[in-house]
Amino acid sequence: MKVLCPAGIALALMVGLACARSSIPPPAPVEPAAAPPAAPSRPALLPRTINPPPEPPAAPLPPVPPAGIRFTDLAGIRRELDALRAQERPVLVNFWATWCGACVQELPLLGDLAREWDDAGPAILGVSLDHLTVPDDDRIRGRVRQMLATHRVSYPNRIVRGDQQEVFDAFGIGAGLPFSLFYDGRGAVVRRYTGAVVVDEARGIARSLAAGG
Repeated sequence: MKVLCPAGIALALMVGLACARSSIPPPAPVEPAAAPPAAPSRPALLPRTINPPPEPPAAPLPPVPPAGIRFTDLAGIRRELDALRAQERPVLVNFWATWCGACVQELPLLGDLAREWDDAGPAILGVSLDHLTVPDDDRIRGRVRQMLATHRVSYPNRIVRGDQQEVFDAFGIGAGLPFSLFYDGRGAVVRRYTGAVVVDEARGIARSLAAGG
C-alpha cells in the first residue's frame, strides 16, 4: 500500500475540490418581475353645460295712430306755420324724402320725440319732397304712408306737390336732405339742422323754450 505524503494529500484535495466546483451548473438568470397591468384609464369628466333659460319674447310695441298725410305747396306750409305761431307753439319742421336713407333713419327718433313732447311740447311737422323724383300722387302717398307706419311716426306730414325748388329756396335747403328748422313760439328760427336732428339737443331747446328762454 502506497502512502501519500501530506503534501500529496493536500494537492489531491485541492484537485478534487476544483473538479467538484466545475461540475456545479451556473445559476439560471433571474427574469425581472412583470409590471402589474395598468389600471384602465377613465374618461375625463367634461364640465356640465347648463343652458340658460330662454329669454321671454319682447313685448309688442303699442300701436300708434296713423300720421295725417295730405298734399300741399309752399303757401300751405306757410299757413300751417302761421297757425302754430298764433298759438305761440314752437315747431320742428323736418324736410325729408323716402329715397333719402339718412331721412328714413331719423324717422323713428322723431316719432319717439313727438310722443314725448305730445301736446304740451313743440309740434313736429314732416314735409316730404318725394314729388321731386316721382311726380305721381298715388304712388307717393302710398310710399310715404308705408314708411311712416313702418317707423311708428304719427305726427302730421305734408307732401309738397308741384315745384319743389321754391320750397328749397324759401327755407334755405342747400345741402340736401334731411334738413330741419326749429322755430320758437314767435316764429323765429332757433336752430337749423343740416343733416339729422340731434335729439338730445332738441330736447334741451324745448326745455329752454318752455322756461321762457
